[in-house]
Amino acid sequence: MKYTFFIKLPLSFLIFCFYNISFISKLTDISVFKYIFSFFLKNASQTFPFSR
Repeated sequence: MKYTFFIKLPLSFLIFCFYNISFISKLTDISVFKYIFSFFLKNASQTFPFSR
C-alpha cells in the first residue's frame, strides 16, 4: 500500500504540473512553453545519463 501511494503521488503531481503548464502556454505565448520545455529537457539530459 505504501509503495503504490509513493508512486502515485509524484505521478499525479507531474500530471498536475503538465496540465498547469499547458494551460499557461495557452494563455501566454507558445514559444515560452517551448523554451521551458527545452530547459527541462536540458536539465533531464544533465541529470540522467542518456546515450546522446
